This record gives sequence, structure tokens and C-alpha cells, in this order.
Amino acid sequence: MSLAYPLDDPRTELPSAGLTELMDRAAVRMGFARNEEIYAQGEPAEFLYRVVSGSVRTIRLASDGRRQVGGLLLPRRPVRPGDRP
Repeated sequence: MSLAYPLDDPRTELPSAGLTELMDRAAVRMGFARNEEIYAQGEPAEFLYRVVSGSVRTIRLASDGRRQVGGLLLPRRPVRPGDRP
């Protein structure tokens, strides 16, 4: 389960604690299935996400087609596109 705001929303510029509180009150909950892609490498993300349960694995695709796991995102930390765990 994730919470999301559009990236052009000025609330995404708040400090982490304020953003977390705001997302708790007003963000839209979005659910994703296991191994479902949230957004692809090189594709513009439309939302700011926060993991509230489960985990999210970040992956980069190498030029030869191999996948490289970049990290694991755990609950309660706001996630911006391009963030590294």
C-alpha cells in the first residue's frame, strides 16, 4: 500500500516530518501487487510515494538487459523518484 501526491503539488516540498503528517491526512492510498511495477526507469513519475506497508524493491536495467537491485524501501519514509535507500 502506498500514498501518493502529484509531483507538481507544492506540498511535496515540505520537510520530511511535515510531508509525512500531511500524507497521513490527505494523500490517496494506492495498492500494488507483489512484483508490480510502480513506474519504470527513465519514465517520469507522476506522484510522490510513501511506503506504508510491505516493501518496495528498486531495480535498474543494465544495457545488456540484466536487472540490478538498487535497494529496498521500507515503510514510513517518503520516496521521491531517483531516491536511493
